[in-house]
Amino acid sequence: MSEELNSGLSILELAKWLVGPARVALTPTSIVAQHCERLVAAGTPLWRVRVGQRLLNPLISAWGVIWVRGSGAEEYTVPRSVLATGSYTGSPFEHVVKTRTSFRRSLLHLNPGHDHPVLFELAAAGSKDYLAIPIIYGDGSVQGASFTTDDLRGFSQHHIALIEELSPFLAAALEPAAMRRSTESLLQTYLGDGPAKRVTAGAIRQGDCFELEAAVLLTDLRGYTGSSERLSPEQLLEHLDRYFGTVVAAVREHGGDVLKFVGDGVLSIFPVDEGGRREASRRAYQALYAALMKAAQVEVSAELRNCPPDETKT
Repeated sequence: MSEELNSGLSILELAKWLVGPARVALTPTSIVAQHCERLVAAGTPLWRVRVGQRLLNPLISAWGVIWVRGSGAEEYTVPRSVLATGSYTGSPFEHVVKTRTSFRRSLLHLNPGHDHPVLFELAAAGSKDYLAIPIIYGDGSVQGASFTTDDLRGFSQHHIALIEELSPFLAAALEPAAMRRSTESLLQTYLGDGPAKRVTAGAIRQGDCFELEAAVLLTDLRGYTGSSERLSPEQLLEHLDRYFGTVVAAVREHGGDVLKFVGDGVLSIFPVDEGGRREASRRAYQALYAALMKAAQVEVSAELRNCPPDETKT
């Protein structure tokens, strides 16, 4: 653990930084970015790193941070519907999460009949070697992190050992922020943004109430019962995911707050602010119009179009 690296830092110092200043003071994006920069300074030829986090949310299955050498780090989200596609099934991340073991693959000589498409995508972008490792949290949940290099020599055993040895400390740094993110996401999903913030701030006493004047928007799927009889469970859930995702994005884009999902319905409010009731109603209408237009543009599903057999109604 005390071995000195190329940068003059020891593995112990890197570990101490992760569980100390990084865990206490930094955002997940900054933790990943600075961790990668320290690994590069220590001689690890990183090019692209992705750290994924599962999320307890009915619309989003995961979020995470992508770091690229020379470009920095940024967050990303993964729609829940992606889990049912080939993007995840059979992928290195699925292997890591299910087996809790690392996955290593040179990207120089991939086999189309054996290797996952994501490896070919990384190779086409310039990666030469790939390593995915489990990031295991204190509650037993398993996240995943992938590391690639554009060095033709690939990762050495020393590089791999360093990345794997630091993984528990990276987990310790990320877990508090990830748990907060999941809690906030659940509260926002089932209570709405406003109530979620009040609960987080301590408004948890039984009987606590809050008066709010707002325009109300209720959308649901006309013909949903018929669709549920025609479609398989997987198809129906995919259908609902696209519908919910489109409506929720439109509501939030126009200053609304999703209070709850009621079966196939979405109950949203648009609080009255300085603009008055007319402005709140206008934002509700704009959100509905935006959802309908988005559905028409990308053909999300027939349910969001005002045509039979399925329509959005308010």
